[in-house]
Amino acid sequence: MNRSKKVIFSLLVPAVLLGGSEVFFRVFPVSGTARTGEGWVEVSTVPGWDLEAEGNVALNLPASEVDRYLMRSPGYSEPKDEAVRIVAAGDSCSFGFGLQWRDTVIARLARLREARFPDREYQPAACAVPGHTSLQTLAKLEAGCLDFEPDVVIIGNQFNDASLTDMSDEERFDRGTLHRLRRAARASAVVETLADLLLPPPPVAEKKASGGCHTGWLAPGADLCPATAKTAHRVALPLYVENLHRMIDLVRERGGAPVLLAFPHRSDSTATEHYDFHDYRAAMKEVADAEGVTFVDGTAAFAKAGKSPTDLFTDMVHPSAEGARVLALAIDRTLGSEAP
Repeated sequence: MNRSKKVIFSLLVPAVLLGGSEVFFRVFPVSGTARTGEGWVEVSTVPGWDLEAEGNVALNLPASEVDRYLMRSPGYSEPKDEAVRIVAAGDSCSFGFGLQWRDTVIARLARLREARFPDREYQPAACAVPGHTSLQTLAKLEAGCLDFEPDVVIIGNQFNDASLTDMSDEERFDRGTLHRLRRAARASAVVETLADLLLPPPPVAEKKASGGCHTGWLAPGADLCPATAKTAHRVALPLYVENLHRMIDLVRERGGAPVLLAFPHRSDSTATEHYDFHDYRAAMKEVADAEGVTFVDGTAAFAKAGKSPTDLFTDMVHPSAEGARVLALAIDRTLGSEAP
């Protein structure tokens, strides 16, 4: 046997053995232990999920409140040249989860600005989707929201980025070559079998002292407290900072003014420990300082309002109609008397 045949034979034998093992363990699995986390999400223009033109019953979102840019709004077909366009970019807090459109932060802010500048018309919209992280909001801005040509973009990503899961968004949504190899390995029955035989069982997720596990949405309606351990932030802090810088650059490149909004959390008024959203909030402030952009501290605004958390929140994170009013006032006062 010549050298080339020996090389081919030496590669062929382990390939056949590995392929045979894969088939065997798929037909006769050793156990059903799941180690791969939730199912993989197919990547589209916006990774994971987005608003749909026909609206969304679960979000109580009629089609009339989804515009051509797939933003929540009164349903704009085109931006008005003479109008000041303001956009809230982010997750369910920016979206106005549980609120009527007119009660959302961005809609209230538009009315406040119109009261300041009676000769100006404002077009508010929310480039925001419940469950989105900064990674997804960045993609959504690039995919179409910035085609609305906003004059001001208020970026509010924070809580979903900081939430814990068993797989980061970067890994979940990445379509690179290395990721495909990693994905194939995770899907392999041989790898799964070896993991079952050699590794200890996955630990059960530990619940926080507050009585809940704070994992954020992986998809609308997804189980927030599965049995597998949650050890990874959906967006690691360094990538979160990078995404904020990138969003600021994108908004500026399109002629808009970026604003960073740190939404308050109900636990801000207690000693309860939650996931590391405090670190993300501090990072947002540092980015604002470094970039020289306007920063709005929602926690300070709520503290100054002197109202109870029950009045300001509908749950742990989402502002109530009154909370949205307080935040809109804080943004309006921060922007001040200079248009837009």
